Amino acid sequence: MGRTSGYYGPYISKVEELRHYKVELPEGTQDYAVKFLDGFIMKSWLDYISFGETGTGGWSNGDGLIHCVRAAWDLESEDFQVSLLKHEAQHAMDQVRYKDITNKELEYRAKLVELI
Repeated sequence: MGRTSGYYGPYISKVEELRHYKVELPEGTQDYAVKFLDGFIMKSWLDYISFGETGTGGWSNGDGLIHCVRAAWDLESEDFQVSLLKHEAQHAMDQVRYKDITNKELEYRAKLVELI
């Protein structure tokens, strides 16, 4: 289960792998668990309505775990480090700290981390 643009959607995968990363954020380095998902049966509504042309590459549900659509990323790239790990780690941190944070505030703060 995950959310895309605020809406729940079925993310159904056959393969899951858990890895741990140290992620440097402006407020310090944190350890995060990343669940890599692969072998999808369903990648939510956005993938479905776009005939597979677009979809999410990852998300954080507020439980401290980062979910990653494995096929969407080159794990050695700066894009993965910044656009997935740092972005989603900032979400995870903010969701724990600020229980009433809005989606707009979450995205704004995560984009600032990407720029930094």
